[in-house]
Amino acid sequence: MKRFFLFCFIFYANFLFSNEIGQLRATYKEALADFANGNILKAESNFIKITRNPNRNIKIYRDYIAKSHYFLGEIYFVKEEFKKSILNYRIVLEKFPDEEIYPKALYKLGRTLIISERIDEGIGVLEEFIIKYPEDTNLTSASYYWLGRGYQKKGEREKAIQSYQKLLTNYPDSSFSYEVREILKTFSEIRKNETNISQITIKTNIDIQKQQEKKQKLEKEKELLKKISTLLEIKQKLLEIKLELLNESAKTKEEDNEE
Repeated sequence: MKRFFLFCFIFYANFLFSNEIGQLRATYKEALADFANGNILKAESNFIKITRNPNRNIKIYRDYIAKSHYFLGEIYFVKEEFKKSILNYRIVLEKFPDEEIYPKALYKLGRTLIISERIDEGIGVLEEFIIKYPEDTNLTSASYYWLGRGYQKKGEREKAIQSYQKLLTNYPDSSFSYEVREILKTFSEIRKNETNISQITIKTNIDIQKQQEKKQKLEKEKELLKKISTLLEIKQKLLEIKLELLNESAKTKEEDNEE
């Protein structure tokens, strides 16, 4: 009789655990779908719900909690709430160092720090990523891009050029290659203008007007590059979410077949 009750207890416990995992996975998939479809507030609410799950010491729960913090970082990045974005990426790095999502969180932290004007911190994080994960061609090329942007913001043009050139040399097919080539062209134009200005002692009104027109053209090009960069970020986010949804669907099918 005792064995029977023990068997029933184990069966019931396994049933509850399986049911709870199923609910957790359903909530996670729903949050991903909402994020992909632009339902940001609903996605945010579901991801927060997952992060508050008390079973963070159990492997399967840790996986979903870590990924939910990561996607919360993405949501706050889209909302331009960079402090919250940085906080969630850091939670992944500090509390879930063994999870698969860790490298992505490290890269996204560096990128967000650069964008939020915490340049030196961002440069340090991106350099750490490049050293740790050179085999990740997509994120390493992106890291060189944001390193270049960081040095550009600091006014260290030569270091920015070095980062951009490493990207083009090592990752010529990167999604950032076109933008980087345009940035380097802009740098070349700026150098020419600086050389011309230093060589000219007296300028006519026509010369001044030409220089102003060149400057305006360069500013427009910079604005266009900024828009291209934003579009690339959005495209990458959508691809990442869709891939994660496919992975979750595959896991569910495998478990259904096992049952």
